[in-house]
Formats: sequence, structure tokens, C-alpha cells
Amino acid sequence: MLTYSSIFYYTASVQIFVTGLFVVNSLMHYRKVKEFASLLVYGVLSLVQCFIGTYISIYTQHDPKSDTIIQNSINVFMLFEFLIFSQVIISSVRSRSIKRTLGMAVAVFLVTVLYCWLFTAAFNKPPESLSVLESFLVIIGCLLYYFEMFTSPPNIKLLQHPRFWFITGMLLLFAFLLPLFLQGNNDLLNFTDLFNAVYMMNLIGYTILFIFFTIGMRCQIRRSIS
Repeated sequence: MLTYSSIFYYTASVQIFVTGLFVVNSLMHYRKVKEFASLLVYGVLSLVQCFIGTYISIYTQHDPKSDTIIQNSINVFMLFEFLIFSQVIISSVRSRSIKRTLGMAVAVFLVTVLYCWLFTAAFNKPPESLSVLESFLVIIGCLLYYFEMFTSPPNIKLLQHPRFWFITGMLLLFAFLLPLFLQGNNDLLNFTDLFNAVYMMNLIGYTILFIFFTIGMRCQIRRSIS
């Protein structure tokens, strides 16, 4: 317990605080931000995942059953994360061809996830390959959004547009985490100090994500008032 607390106490606490702030702010102004209700659901799921991971890491270390539970929860969270992010990206682009392409990517990802869960033991292990695939697909979706935004810009002030902040946060998160996913969790587990550093970077990445999400929601609130 002391080891976990001394290493991750501050970064985990900051992530939980920032994520909680996003959820509370969104709930307080739900009528103004209900267009992005899926991101509010994502914020709640992120908080639940934070608490599950923190509790198990502190109180049930080296318990195989607890390790299985945390891996199951990570896999489920990853799937919902991809679906929610994809929904936001697809609804943000205007081109029908890009929407169809992204829709096909979602279908491929779903089939891949279900195959891995049903026909391998992937559901009980860290989603290494699936996280890499998720990262590539989300990054590609974000870049297609930017391509459309800058080749045929809409008549909006970009920095006041909530979708710009949401998608920028997604892009930064996965650009930040993809090199870590490519390392492979099993390799990292053999090097405790490196694993701790990577886990801390993961917490920092999601903290940055929810800062951008909060800015985006504030933009949406201001747009609804004006």
C-alpha cells in the first residue's frame, strides 16, 4: 500500500480531481451540453475505472483474482472508450465518404475485439494489441477531422468550437500513449521502475485529456448561452 501511495498518490489524485471536475461541470449544465452526453458517460466510466484500479492496486496486490478483475475492467473500458470517441469523431466530420470510412473502421475494431475475447484469453490479459489498434484508428480519425477542417473550413471560430477541443484532446492522448502501448505491458512488467514510469505517464495523459474535454464543454456552455 505504501509503495503505490508514494509513487502514484499525487498523479492519481490529480487525474481523479480533473475527471471529477469534468463530470460535475457537465452534470450542472447538462441541458446545454446534452449534445455530448456520450462524453459525460465516458467521464463517469473513467472515474469508475480510476477507483477500481486504485483500490485493487492498494488493497489487493499480488492477488490473481483481483488481477483478472482489473484486466477485465480495462478491456471493457477500452471498448467503450473507442466507441464513444468514434461517435464524437464521426459526428464531427461532414464528408459522407469519411463517415463511411470511419464507420468501417469501427466495425473492423468490434469484430477484432469480439474475436479476441471469445476465441483467445485476451479478455483476462492487458489489451496490448487492441490498444495499439485503438490508438491508430482514433489518431487516423482525428487527422481526418483536421484534414477536413483545414481544407474546407466551416464558418466558425475554431478555438470556440467544442469539437475542436474534444478531438484535439483525443489526438494528444493517443499520440502520447501509443509509444507506450507499442512497448508491450508484459515486457514492462519485467522492469518495475519502467512500468511505474509508464503508468504515471498514462495518468498524466488522461489528466490532459480531461482538461481539454472540460475546455470543450465550457465552450459548448458559452455557445448555448449566447
